Amino acid sequence: MELSNFVDASSIRWTRAFTQPAHKMISTRAIFLGILVLLSTTEMSGQSYSFFSTLRAGLPGGGDWEIGVGTTSSASTVTSDFGYETSGQQYWRDGGQPQNFRIGWNAAVNSAYVTVWNAVGVATTATMSNPGAQLSANALWTLPGGSMFTSATGLNQPSSILVSGLTLSPGVALLSGALPAGLGASQAGTSVFNAVSAPIVINPAANGGNWYLDGTVRFTGLTTQGGNASRSSLQFMMLATGSDVPEASSILLIGGGLITLAFLKSAKKAAQQQPSRSSTDLVGS
Repeated sequence: MELSNFVDASSIRWTRAFTQPAHKMISTRAIFLGILVLLSTTEMSGQSYSFFSTLRAGLPGGGDWEIGVGTTSSASTVTSDFGYETSGQQYWRDGGQPQNFRIGWNAAVNSAYVTVWNAVGVATTATMSNPGAQLSANALWTLPGGSMFTSATGLNQPSSILVSGLTLSPGVALLSGALPAGLGASQAGTSVFNAVSAPIVINPAANGGNWYLDGTVRFTGLTTQGGNASRSSLQFMMLATGSDVPEASSILLIGGGLITLAFLKSAKKAAQQQPSRSSTDLVGS
């Protein structure tokens, strides 16, 4: 009789314990729960924030607002009365001459802002803080299609608004879309609405999440110019939405977890297709 016939039964059980398929040694459920625990410690918050910004005709002499930023399309959560001249009427520049403006996001203070400069370079700014969680430096910003526009409405005299010279802050990556060379609307009895049709997506990560859009704005037909354009009858508006993206480590973790689960499922299926073996099969005869 062969020596294997005398192998102790306990030795057989010990041998089988270390020859079990992987899916029996570590359960699929345990692996899945482990992945969830790890994911809970990674940056997968998915925070987002949107703001509207406006440059509009307003009214001279401090009777209305000309620049604003807000959470709705009225963009009036925070407003400022702008004056181009250093003395006299607080209003836009006469004669359709260009005026510099900036719309942007300050990641350090979690705020959106709109700024216009007067004749001697002094800035007037409307700033609105994000009341929610701070966006990360890796947040991508989208200017949705149709949300950057100029409009001229409700007027029976010649008037116009023209926005031009749009440029992004240095270091900001333009991922899709294109800034228009100019965007304007003019009216003499018929409402006009002109918008950028395709979305624009930018990545300001290289600037720590900070970005801005510079340009010039020109008005004609204002009340100070012999016209009747006031308040929102001439305006430029823009919506910007920032959304956090998962960290690279989070993406790798998810991928690794899915690969592990797939492997365990495959191992389990293969083990189930194998015929069961008795203890006598292990020791022979």
